[in-house]
Amino acid sequence: MWAYTSNGVHSLSGRGARYASIPPAIRRAVARANPLHWLGTWFQHQATREELYGLDDRTLADLNITRGDFPRILNGTFRRDD
Repeated sequence: MWAYTSNGVHSLSGRGARYASIPPAIRRAVARANPLHWLGTWFQHQATREELYGLDDRTLADLNITRGDFPRILNGTFRRDD
């Protein structure tokens, strides 16, 4: 099977060929419905949370963030206005 991308035409073989005709948005939606995806996301969220709360005040000052910014950082809505 051939895949037409912005970088040119590529030949796909094996597992990639089977899913090449499925639009990426559909593949992402199916992956998000998978319970293992949610579990992996939760573990990544917890690891990030532990790392943020483990930073000392000096490091936070160097990064120009406060502990009050942590919830927005974790949910992906943090925006630094420079």
